[in-house]
Amino acid sequence: MAPPEAGRSPLSETHNLVVEFDPAPDAEWEEVEAALRRGLLHLAVHLADAALEVEPDAIEELTDPAAQSPDGLPRVAVVTNIQTQGRFKDVFVYGRSLSGGLATLLSPNELDDGAVVSGQYGHPALRNPTLLHQTHPVVAAVRECQDLHLAALVLCPEPVDQNAKELVSAHAARLCAAVGVDAAILTKEGGGNADADVTLKMDRLEEQGIAAVGVLPEMAGRDGTGPSLVVPPTKGVAMVSTGNYDERLTLPACERALGGDQVALLDRPATEELELPVAVVLCALSPLGWGRLTCHEEV
Repeated sequence: MAPPEAGRSPLSETHNLVVEFDPAPDAEWEEVEAALRRGLLHLAVHLADAALEVEPDAIEELTDPAAQSPDGLPRVAVVTNIQTQGRFKDVFVYGRSLSGGLATLLSPNELDDGAVVSGQYGHPALRNPTLLHQTHPVVAAVRECQDLHLAALVLCPEPVDQNAKELVSAHAARLCAAVGVDAAILTKEGGGNADADVTLKMDRLEEQGIAAVGVLPEMAGRDGTGPSLVVPPTKGVAMVSTGNYDERLTLPACERALGGDQVALLDRPATEELELPVAVVLCALSPLGWGRLTCHEEV
């Protein structure tokens, strides 16, 4: 939240409410996870109710994607992989986990209505909070593009079993082909295991004749010279990097830290000067493209 590294996360520019909690000593983690999620949802409702008391700054009217693209524009699908790894690492679609399911076709407008709610608390830099599902930056960018037509949203689980990954990927590509898209942009959530959920789909889409673009954070080591992806594609070639998970940064000492007194990764007080990977900064490597990373040609 403070310089010089505040710019790593867009959340340094927002008003944030930090919730700290201490589970009862004998509480089961399943109960802790459910109680935490219910409490945060109740809190979100209170915040939303407060917003109803003021006039909105702007109103955006959304129309459902038409069966046919206007003026023959290329039809684009956004394929969003969501974490499905159990307690504290799950995401809910209409209140249900997609774990064990297949790719699901939805109207992109259902995101704006709050269809997807995060229950994922791991991988801070790679986490997609509910806020981002509701304002999905890739969906928003395609909507605003005058040269493309947003035709579909495909939500997919991220299973850990290889056979399940391949099944979900093949099914997602078939869904995209069935609705007649020309291209797809793919996003993920989580660490290296989730690379395969993007790259397998890229390959299956390319086999269907659908151009595929993956949005992927890298895990390339401290100096960025290591392999960027745990599982690279074999047919897809178009990828956008959102940054390097392993890059180190130095956080200066501060008077007050929110969210806990200790940094578990280092077992040190949170108020001390700390050297940490970018991985710990919330949304710094946003797989939904919300980050602040940019690039320029080398001089």
